[in-house]
Parts: sequence; structure tokens; C-alpha cells
Amino acid sequence: MMLHFYHMTVTRPGEFWDQAMATRKLSLQWVDPLQATSASGRCLRHVAHRADVVRLRVLLQHGGLYMDMDTLSV
Repeated sequence: MMLHFYHMTVTRPGEFWDQAMATRKLSLQWVDPLQATSASGRCLRHVAHRADVVRLRVLLQHGGLYMDMDTLSV
């Protein structure tokens, strides 16, 4: 499993985070949304739009699914 991130806090979320890291089933990948300056020939100025492009490019390259912090899975 891969986790792409831009900001990483000093404190970890807790025991589940520690277990995932200990089993090496979680791979951390740092990404910089500021590197996405254009998409389909259009200039991207807002950082949220740049982050959207980075997300889509990661999904296109690696597959998988995207879940935000406010996503509830059932």
C-alpha cells in the first residue's frame, strides 16, 4: 500500500500507524503539488487544482483508489 503525502506531522496517528509501518505494508511517497503547473495545456494557479492533478496522475500511474480524510468507507 502506498501513501502519498505533502505534509507529515511530527506525531503519528497511533497504534494502527505503527503496525502498518512495522509490517512494511505501507510505503510512503512524498509528492509536491507545486510541480504540477499545467494540465491539458491550461495553467494551474490554485494549489488545490494542482493537488487534484497530482492525485489523478498518481492514480493513473499506480492504480488504486483515492480516499480523503473525510471519506467514510463501508
